[in-house]
Amino acid sequence: MGASCQLPPRPSFPRKPYQNNCTSSLHLSCFPCRLGPSQRCSSCRCLASSLRLASAAGYDPLRRLPRLHLLHLVGCSPLPACLSSLASLAELRIKGPGQPLPPDSVGTIRAALPRLHGLTQLRLDDIAGLPGPPPELAWLTRLRTFAWSGPSHASEAAPAAMPSGYWLGSLCAIAAPAAVLAASLAMLGAAARLRDLDILGADDHPAATVSVLQWVQGRLTLQMLVVHTAAMPQSVVVAMMGLARCRPDSPWSSVSFARDSP
Repeated sequence: MGASCQLPPRPSFPRKPYQNNCTSSLHLSCFPCRLGPSQRCSSCRCLASSLRLASAAGYDPLRRLPRLHLLHLVGCSPLPACLSSLASLAELRIKGPGQPLPPDSVGTIRAALPRLHGLTQLRLDDIAGLPGPPPELAWLTRLRTFAWSGPSHASEAAPAAMPSGYWLGSLCAIAAPAAVLAASLAMLGAAARLRDLDILGADDHPAATVSVLQWVQGRLTLQMLVVHTAAMPQSVVVAMMGLARCRPDSPWSSVSFARDSP
């Protein structure tokens, strides 16, 4: 497992099945049918689920949680067909199941993003079938934190760049593979509020990591820079040392390596 991104901390979910007296959060290992008509969960704000239901429509009871603020889906396949209707969401985190998702599930993510205008945090991890940051990010003009790790078995194709647009103006924290960041440097110039940057996969793309570090030299707003690496490539170490020399009076509060497990 690699070191986790230096992004806002994850909420703490109770590690127990659904209970009728739940008022703020749920961690579901089973999806009870009584969740749908129950009014006692109308105030639920956080939900974490690791379910694999037979049908995407099986998640439809989520529509009856009008105050749902955070949805964390881990290994769920298929994904909820009702995702685009969860307009109250501010935080969405989806981690793929480690195998290809049904084609409709990838389409579900892309179709939902333009409708989830209130999202401030979005994390997409290990989603096969989504080889790059989705272009629909451009609709999320309130997004402050975006993390995208890419599928576990990335293709050799050129990395997809992040989309341009007004969504970049609200971004404060980004975590993404070095190759994606390097391909997105022209767009990231519009991220005037960017404070935290996590460079993932430095070992796989050291040249791209060096390009990003060179770009970072002119980013006076950055407060935290983390380079995720296990092998500590020499070119990356040299670039980091050069960065420290170029900006000895940097306002950054943290510039560090995160030692990933080999």
